[in-house]
Amino acid sequence: AGFLQLFELIEKHRKKDDEEIEIIIKAQGFKNLAYLKHTLLQKLLDAILSSKQSKDEQAEILYELILIKSLREKKLIPLAVKKWEAVYKQCLQKGFATHIQLLLHERWHLSLEKEKFNSVKEYTDFIEFYLDHSHSYEKLTRIRQLERKSRMLMKKSYFVDEKDDQLLKDLAVNLKFLSGEMKYFDQEYQILYNAAQSYIHFLQHNFNDAYFSARSCFGYLKESRKSFCRFNENFTLQFLKYYSDLLFLVNRKEEIPELLSTLKKISFSTDYFTGQQQIIIFLIDNRLAHKEYNYDEVKKLYLESKNHLDEWLEKCALEWRPVLLGSISISAYVSGLPQKGLYFLYQYEKSYAKSFRKEILSFFYLFGVLLAYESKDYEVFNTTYHKAYMHFYRNPEHYPIFDEI
Repeated sequence: AGFLQLFELIEKHRKKDDEEIEIIIKAQGFKNLAYLKHTLLQKLLDAILSSKQSKDEQAEILYELILIKSLREKKLIPLAVKKWEAVYKQCLQKGFATHIQLLLHERWHLSLEKEKFNSVKEYTDFIEFYLDHSHSYEKLTRIRQLERKSRMLMKKSYFVDEKDDQLLKDLAVNLKFLSGEMKYFDQEYQILYNAAQSYIHFLQHNFNDAYFSARSCFGYLKESRKSFCRFNENFTLQFLKYYSDLLFLVNRKEEIPELLSTLKKISFSTDYFTGQQQIIIFLIDNRLAHKEYNYDEVKKLYLESKNHLDEWLEKCALEWRPVLLGSISISAYVSGLPQKGLYFLYQYEKSYAKSFRKEILSFFYLFGVLLAYESKDYEVFNTTYHKAYMHFYRNPEHYPIFDEI
């Protein structure tokens, strides 16, 4: 009861400084604050874990695995084996590769405890399956690493510099050694394999090849909305955002409705990911309206976006922030509001140092010069012009990209 009272007290005054909260807590008769903080944190973590376990199948399986191990250590082998079989069947249906690997390792320990559960043939078959599965899981782990490294390059910049060029070549070579087919975890493997292949093609500026690989990945994602997408929400959102950019780049806008339909059908587990889903839908709708010169729709979307912008910026993935603010800024300009457009660019400039994508900043500075000129304010134009000049002076590697502009 005391800890509940303490938690409610902190929650009530959460907007105050730590020192003020400590004074309020002491006034209520609480002592030894260091100990109270530590214990309260542990209780909060236990409550979060308990809540997560009941809502998350993967967390529930890990909990079951702990129970199986505990049963084995207490020599309750028949019960442990029965529970193991139920959990293994569930993992197989869901395609939880890492959990299956952990379960197989535990099954090995169970077989050592009581060999009577395995005839010689059953024992031999299990060992062969265990080794085969481990080999496949190793390949899956490799493709996971390769996909993450290639995605890291995409986050860093769409223009690969000399330092990253060798890494890109190494990734392309490693991908060739990994087959696109695999006995176990076929769905996850194919999704990651095709995504990595698309990223590498994109960074090599082979945009059509990047599209075809991404199209294959998208097909697998559509089939696995209730399995892979559900348990890999961050990957799903990042990839669908990338795929939408790619469709516009290779002039396949007729495929956008299919992408939007799929994106809207995916149910995400938290408000954070649902917010990102809404951001992507807005970015696609807005870009499509610009592409089709539908400026009435552009104005409509611009007015709607202003109501959600603060919430979106809070939930926005860091690398999407410039795209979101840039998109709204362009819409403001098209709507005849250049000063508003400049305001959205300034919002990004305050936090751009945290972003990888410096070439986007180059575009922003040039676009800012146009917006400042259109605003017909000499002081604003003069300041914006000199900021842009100094940016390109400090980043000469970006100058050739925008020289013609």
